[in-house]
Amino acid sequence: MRLKCVAKLFALEPKANAIEARIIATLVIVAVFSTALAIRDPLISFYEQFVGDFVVGSR
Repeated sequence: MRLKCVAKLFALEPKANAIEARIIATLVIVAVFSTALAIRDPLISFYEQFVGDFVVGSR
């Protein structure tokens, strides 16, 4: 039973019913949100460093 659920999660079989589709969508959304939170600070600091250098260099 558990193996079937894992197979459906990774294979996204067309047989997945609405509840399973919602669970899969929720897991994907949580993964994307968690990844965004994890890389937010380094990404913002890189952006500010690039934009700051670009603005100072253009003056």
